[in-house]
Amino acid sequence: MQAQRIPELAEVYAQGQPGATSAMAALATGEIEETIDAGTIRTVGAVQLALVSGIVMQWMSYPDNAPGPKEIAAGLSGLVATLD
Repeated sequence: MQAQRIPELAEVYAQGQPGATSAMAALATGEIEETIDAGTIRTVGAVQLALVSGIVMQWMSYPDNAPGPKEIAAGLSGLVATLD
């Protein structure tokens, strides 16, 4: 990741992180961003951001092999099933 080698980029990334996790929590929960508690932002938002970032990376790196919406949903369902 370029941010590991470029301190200025790491700073910009770090400044945007709180807003990104908050926005992702809002998208995942359907709640208004300003009403979401810090715990939900830290958990749901952070995990949602990690999932979206990883999928985008796959689409950019391996577009022919990247999972589509149905595969992503099936994968999430499979992960949830392991928690039960």
